[in-house]
Amino acid sequence: MSVVLTSRWAKANAIPVRRFAKGENKEEIARPLIEEAERDAARGGWC
Repeated sequence: MSVVLTSRWAKANAIPVRRFAKGENKEEIARPLIEEAERDAARGGWC
């Protein structure tokens, strides 16, 4: 899927898109979000 199509899909589905600057540690930024999603899923509040 192209970047344009992905951006349109995210916008149409109210999904935030995080753009990363050169040199940013994506894992460091994403880790808290992943952990929160895992906690929500474990409580049955996600998906």
